Amino acid sequence: MVKSKDYPIKWDHANLEKFGHFVQNLFLRDSPPELSLLCLSSCPNVTNLSCWVHISQDMMDTMSHLHLTHLSINLNVIQNPTPGLIKVFSRITHLDCLGRVNVTLGHIIHFTSLTHVSIPWYNLMERPILPILFGRFPKLETVISLRVSDSYESHDQTVSIVEEFNPDLDDPRVVKMSLPFENGVGDWLEDVKYGRGIWGLAGEAVTRRMQESPLGLRG
Repeated sequence: MVKSKDYPIKWDHANLEKFGHFVQNLFLRDSPPELSLLCLSSCPNVTNLSCWVHISQDMMDTMSHLHLTHLSINLNVIQNPTPGLIKVFSRITHLDCLGRVNVTLGHIIHFTSLTHVSIPWYNLMERPILPILFGRFPKLETVISLRVSDSYESHDQTVSIVEEFNPDLDDPRVVKMSLPFENGVGDWLEDVKYGRGIWGLAGEAVTRRMQESPLGLRG
């Protein structure tokens, strides 16, 4: 049996066989490849996947059979996505990118249904990435510029919006946020249970900003 403080379920074979088909939200982190593959293959109805583990060819093959809408992953670790996996990517609406993103040539181009995307803050500082994002993904409603900080950098252990919005300078769809690294699983659970993780908080901020500065009035 494998038990981790990061997981609300004890991941053993009996539980996976009994409950796997009911799982819709799955977070894989700090688990060996064999366990990650076992968990993923035992949960065929997952729609919200955070995959913070090594992505093997077997993992990609298993992911290609899922009907995901939400994905958190480092796209740079995927070398040659299969046609089945590209089809999965094309249906995803919420993408949390863990590493630097190439918006012109990288795998993100396969995510044609994106409405929400989170990209590392240092990546979004590289202009003109925002115009490229909004041009390539016309359905985009929210872009999160996320800074994942070490716990010693801040006493705040929860996700937070870190900069005030300036309606004269900023695009209301872009939200700058901070998340302590150690709270990655906690934030994921907050979003799954209460809609209070990065997606929920950013969505609320965008709604308020659009009321203050309607996008249609911007040049």
